[in-house]
Amino acid sequence: MKPNIFRSPRIFKNCVLAGIQKALGHRRITIRHPQGVRLTAGNLKGQGQWCAISGIDYEPELPWLLENACPESVLVDVGANIGIFSLFFAAKARRPGSVFSLEPCADAYDLLCHNIRQNGLEEVIVPIPAALGKNSGKAVLQGNQTQWNALSIAPAEGSQGQHVDVISLPDLMRNYQLQRLDYLKIDAEGKEGEILEGGIDVIQAYRPTIILEVTFQNSQALARKTLEEIGYTIETLTPLSPNCIAVPG
Repeated sequence: MKPNIFRSPRIFKNCVLAGIQKALGHRRITIRHPQGVRLTAGNLKGQGQWCAISGIDYEPELPWLLENACPESVLVDVGANIGIFSLFFAAKARRPGSVFSLEPCADAYDLLCHNIRQNGLEEVIVPIPAALGKNSGKAVLQGNQTQWNALSIAPAEGSQGQHVDVISLPDLMRNYQLQRLDYLKIDAEGKEGEILEGGIDVIQAYRPTIILEVTFQNSQALARKTLEEIGYTIETLTPLSPNCIAVPG
């Protein structure tokens, strides 16, 4: 859900700055935010541009996360894109190894790493060029490569697209030796329910708060069912957004 730019002077200003950079022929736009976070995105629609422009106002779940997280919290950011959740969380935490950011799209991952470096957060954020899935393996990202948030994962055999690694939540915890998991943000273009099913043992063991950016109704239904069966309460911050927050009981 995008806020009204005319009701937010900060976002309106950032839109103007982005427009100037695009008019000057910049291939990327960069916006500095009051929280000290610099966000760089591609200059085409769908390439993280709205993330860079809106910053902490990108989605209501982001300021909620920053308000509720404690300094020791660990975030796993699934579908990190250019890193908006990861960067604001890490800028507050500043604790080594407190953010694990998964982004399978090569162009978005490149910008994610660029944003980590330009904010001096290399020790805090661990970027991972992979998708989170029900099972570890290989898959193909299919969709319009200029619209990163429209990509979807398909099996690898005989598919055309961008071949990517897929890691399950249990394998992620084991491979990166995570000792805790406090927040799990999932933006996986319809795969949210499958990811939760594959990681149910981890979720039951660590009881993280889960932020779900849900696009497809069938995935939302599966995700809600999976979490409610293990004692989670599903909350929404605004009736205008399909996103939800799952809080452990």
